Amino acid sequence: MTLLLNASYFLYFYSLWMVESFLPIYFKSISISDKGVGFLVGAFAASSSISIIPAGFASDRLSTYSIVRFGVLLFIIYLIGLIISNSLLNLFIFTLIGGLGSTLINIGLSTSFYKGLEEKGRSSRIGSFFLSSSTGYSLGPLSAGYLLHWSDMKSVFVAGLIGISILLIFSFFMKEKCISKRDKIDSLKLSDYPSIFKQYKIIFLLLSVSVVGIHLGAEQSSLSLFLKMNLNLQDKAIGIVFACVGLWVGFLIYISGRVFDNNKNIVLLIWTGMIISGIFQIATAYTYGFQDVLTIRLLHTIGDSFTVLCNGILTSIVFKEIYMGGGVGIVQGFRMGSIFLGATTCGVLNGIYGYHINFIITGILSLLFGISVFLSRKRLQTVIFSPSQP
Repeated sequence: MTLLLNASYFLYFYSLWMVESFLPIYFKSISISDKGVGFLVGAFAASSSISIIPAGFASDRLSTYSIVRFGVLLFIIYLIGLIISNSLLNLFIFTLIGGLGSTLINIGLSTSFYKGLEEKGRSSRIGSFFLSSSTGYSLGPLSAGYLLHWSDMKSVFVAGLIGISILLIFSFFMKEKCISKRDKIDSLKLSDYPSIFKQYKIIFLLLSVSVVGIHLGAEQSSLSLFLKMNLNLQDKAIGIVFACVGLWVGFLIYISGRVFDNNKNIVLLIWTGMIISGIFQIATAYTYGFQDVLTIRLLHTIGDSFTVLCNGILTSIVFKEIYMGGGVGIVQGFRMGSIFLGATTCGVLNGIYGYHINFIITGILSLLFGISVFLSRKRLQTVIFSPSQP
């Protein structure tokens, strides 16, 4: 079952990032402005952020794999819309549908994974789960880069349709975990939110996720354009950058997860990760070619891997299994909302200052957050491993 979930998570990210990594370039090629590009990238994240918490509630009460299947169908509509439409308004509508579909797939698969986690080997399993997503993140853009070398963006959309359709087939072979009446009664309710947001460990988790989300939004709206416009890289080279970075992140997360099973210092990994990520995010803006940008991005994602792993571990620690879906929804909601904020803001800045400025701004943000965590590290370590409130 774990293997099937990992394979499904890989296919989700493979299909998603095969399409999303080159979308800003594609939108520019059909005469959409920088503001429009940022708006569309942000709309995808906004649709996800609005729907992700309700989807999390639903996953505690309904069949998670039915949620996945419905999400796949919506994502298929999104890809078909990208194939047949060129106008900003129509692309916006299909993007909203795609964001919702992506949310349902992600929540359904993530909730099933976290509910099946046991204390023994938890970090290793989280590492392998994220390895699946990182491998998809790397091979998707690589495949797209090679497809674009021989064809056009429409072939990438078709390839994404094939990948997501295979995920739909996989979903029918997954075993559903039985949901008892007691679990449905005890699952997270709206009235639980005040107590949830008063817990310092959850506030810390959401702040960490938000900082990562803002810098991801900047990358989604700016990285491929920066590589294309500032560094003059070919599509295949851009795909190689994404592939190397994705595989590297997955490997680091998996290894860190194996090591972390014997090391409970989450705070150390988070502040170290944020500082490393911030320094090399800033350095990205000052690269001049393929080799140096690849080197800097690999160094940058060392920090990302530490932070992403720790956020996953924190999610599994602070939320009880019976309302894991709602908890995952809260975390992913903050993440997607932050991506929306980062993408739309950076889309505006791109048109004014160029594609490099966003790496400097988001790098400084990560650096400052890492320093603040370092200064509060002893208190945070105590708070994280204190018993959760009901």
